[in-house]
Amino acid sequence: MIEISALKGIGIMEAAEAAIESAQNGKTVPMHTFSGTVEHVLAHIEEAAVHNMPEEQQRWYAIKLFERDDKVYQQIKLD
Repeated sequence: MIEISALKGIGIMEAAEAAIESAQNGKTVPMHTFSGTVEHVLAHIEEAAVHNMPEEQQRWYAIKLFERDDKVYQQIKLD
């Protein structure tokens, strides 16, 4: 974790360098997990509504649909 302040211009280069190092070393950010019930619902949303999207985007879209995000509903154009 790197503390930054865009206003003060502090830590920005350090954060960028840390991001590059993480990407080069294959380190990833752990995926947030929800309670079992919510994870079950997200799996159903992925299967029913976003299965045709790139795999790396399906979970994000499923979460946004679960949140009833109007912009995502319009973008996906669900029935």
